[in-house]
Amino acid sequence: MKLNFWPFNRARQVQPAILPIETESKKPARTFKAWDHEGIIAAKAAGLQADDEARKQFTPYKQPSVPPNMKPQADAVMAMDNGSCNPVAGNNSVYAWANQFSSMFEEGQLFMGYPTIAAYLQRSEYRIPSEAIAEETTRNWGEVTYTGEDSDQSTKQKAAEKRKEIDDELKRLKVKDLVQAHIYNAEAFGRSQIYIDAGRATDSPEELRKPLALDKVKIGKGGLKNLQLIEPMWTYPGVYNTIDPLKPDYYKPQTWFVLGKEVHHTRMLTTVPHPVSQILMPAYAFGGLSMTQMMKPYVDNWLQTRQSVNDIIQNFSTSVLKTDMGTLTQSDEAIRRAQLFVLNRTNQGVFMVDKEGEDFANVSTPLSSLDKLQAQAQEHMAAPARMPLVKLLGITPTGLNASTEGEMQAYRETTSSYQEKNLSPILEAIIKLAQLNLWGDIDPNIGWKWNPIKHLDRVEEATAEKAEAETDSIRINDGVISPEEVRTKLANDENGQYHGIDPNDVPDPPEQEQDLGVGAPFTKQEKV
Repeated sequence: MKLNFWPFNRARQVQPAILPIETESKKPARTFKAWDHEGIIAAKAAGLQADDEARKQFTPYKQPSVPPNMKPQADAVMAMDNGSCNPVAGNNSVYAWANQFSSMFEEGQLFMGYPTIAAYLQRSEYRIPSEAIAEETTRNWGEVTYTGEDSDQSTKQKAAEKRKEIDDELKRLKVKDLVQAHIYNAEAFGRSQIYIDAGRATDSPEELRKPLALDKVKIGKGGLKNLQLIEPMWTYPGVYNTIDPLKPDYYKPQTWFVLGKEVHHTRMLTTVPHPVSQILMPAYAFGGLSMTQMMKPYVDNWLQTRQSVNDIIQNFSTSVLKTDMGTLTQSDEAIRRAQLFVLNRTNQGVFMVDKEGEDFANVSTPLSSLDKLQAQAQEHMAAPARMPLVKLLGITPTGLNASTEGEMQAYRETTSSYQEKNLSPILEAIIKLAQLNLWGDIDPNIGWKWNPIKHLDRVEEATAEKAEAETDSIRINDGVISPEEVRTKLANDENGQYHGIDPNDVPDPPEQEQDLGVGAPFTKQEKV
């Protein structure tokens, strides 16, 4: 029976149509499963096509299973067309998929499912990369900014008070810990969400389905109760558009099911660090590639290598007794003799052999290169995490002039880009929510700035301050800026040692010394 698969129109709640066509062959169709290679080849040669049940069993990409009562019951399938995206369509796709299916899971190309990922995360090799990314991106945190601080003194005082109130609100909501756990879930599982608890809406199904606009109508003063972290295991996409790629909601869920409750997407702050192609989004529950899934091939290689090295070390030496094997069939004495040797084998033991008819030797496996092979397998795990070895594994470089500064600098740049891409939208939304909760309005001058990722030590700070002072001195002498402007900059630097000084109280410049050409130099006052 020939089947046509139409796109899955979730935007209009139209179920996919499976239209039967006239049977092209009078021969009975053979039903086969994914691993029935002979059946696949036979069906292909006979020109037969799989029925719908066989197609579902064979397709490697399918909608993930979810806990009971997660979403309304419906016979929904993924959106697939009749082209190369359909694993059973085309002349060559069936056999190709059958050959590749076994390796796709091992190579991290198939969604493993959230329960499987949770089980893998019990291994340190899978857990540490996600934890390291979450900790590094939030370690130095950031600060609330106000763009209107260059006004009069009263405006500056008001801006400082607003920043203090928002800082206190962020501490009340434990935003730093929340964002760190949010990024860990996003990396470990591929998706993470933060639910905006606006009070009574949590217990109102009708209100949950409505959009949550960031204004005082929806969230008034005191309207923000909590920010709740939700693991992706408990959410499932609802309605989404798969018809018109020209629309902004194409493959973007408009609602989410949270254990049966339908919640509008504006009430969920969603982060997907490594998104997949749109055609695969339903198979990943509209999440993305998890760090766990990307680490799998490298971790598997490392575990196999580690175990192999351990097995070789356990059995690197074998004792060989050269004797007349014909005696083994006549008496059990030789077997008991070998067992006695194995049980008492130590460096202080003695093994006696017949001088004329026997010989004893020892065969050892060379262990000289095992450490390098094991180290290389372990170091490969840093590739998908894009981390230096010293950060992920604690391995420092060896040899003359060995340094990790170049790697750490590249990693800091990667981390900074990660903050701007994945964390800044979350922080900006939370700061707006905090303003609505505090004042019932949003000040457009208030924003967020990340602190530098690297902490300078005392020597580096002194060197940087000296270079900055010399630069300011050159610019003053060249007439680019005035001493008052430099003093204002130092007064506004909260991390500097001159923070808070009066910018207008500029001291008199020191008197310059002049050399008269004879004897010691004289100051200007002494010369007069």
